[in-house]
Amino acid sequence: MKNNKGFTLIELLVVVLIIGILAAIALPQYFKAVRKARASEALIVVKNLRDAADRFILAHGSLNPTNNPISNTTLDIEMPTSDNYTYAIGPAGITATASGSNSNGVNLGFSANANQDGFTTNAPICVDTQAGAGICASLGNAVTTGTLPTI
Repeated sequence: MKNNKGFTLIELLVVVLIIGILAAIALPQYFKAVRKARASEALIVVKNLRDAADRFILAHGSLNPTNNPISNTTLDIEMPTSDNYTYAIGPAGITATASGSNSNGVNLGFSANANQDGFTTNAPICVDTQAGAGICASLGNAVTTGTLPTI
């Protein structure tokens, strides 16, 4: 009698098939988790910028006082830098625009109200550049939908 050791071709193909199925399911979920984590990072930064803008409004009366409009350099905090987002602030509001390898990510921000003495919403506006991805929805009540200001 032969003493066969090892795996048959069918057994190896079944293992490869199972690994392929698991990878096909897990990879999209991984990418969605990465996008959500990047959006959460931007959400925190945008809220910090909003707090700084609120302090600016308290000190100057509006986001656009005649002698010194709000900008990246007039805040009482340092403007953050990121590989995933480009942050901007101006009289129209605050934006976090997805950039670099995250260019199909989630954009966040606040729009200034008509008087430029505050913002139109308490929660940041969330715009998902990838239709149907559901990242904004997964952030829950922390965000709202709308149109971001042009800065």
